Amino acid sequence: MKKIHIALVALVLASTSCKDALKETPYDFVGPDQVGTTTEADAKLWVNGVLNTLNSGSFFQYAVYNRPLEVDADDVTGKDYAFQAMGAGNFQSTSDINTFWGGPYTLIERCNFAITKVSQITIDDASKNNALGQLYFLKGWAYYMLVRAYGPSPSSKNP
Repeated sequence: MKKIHIALVALVLASTSCKDALKETPYDFVGPDQVGTTTEADAKLWVNGVLNTLNSGSFFQYAVYNRPLEVDADDVTGKDYAFQAMGAGNFQSTSDINTFWGGPYTLIERCNFAITKVSQITIDDASKNNALGQLYFLKGWAYYMLVRAYGPSPSSKNP
């Protein structure tokens, strides 16, 4: 009896196809050309796209964020294994400085692009100003982080 059940289950499994069940549709990427400039939802998408920069690894990469700000001080020293190269005084053998320099500028670039797009949206002023306010804040915060880490930093004329 068990052999008949096993054979029946095997026959059913062998006769069905799982191509439709395995068909994948990607939902994880939305490019700038796919985001509109007409609705409040579009404005939120532009802001969320800029906020994604904070999670991309170019800004808040693990252990990179605090090194250019906190480890480069006269009272912070230690072995290379504890403080990495910067804490040991070797500032040229680390990519932390380049990563932290590029991250805020990536954020600024994306803010500038999104500000241009959100400014074109014809929605109520409260929603539009909310989106623009978030974008201008993120841009200003990125400049603040650059100045805090490196002193006066180059800026560009932008919207």
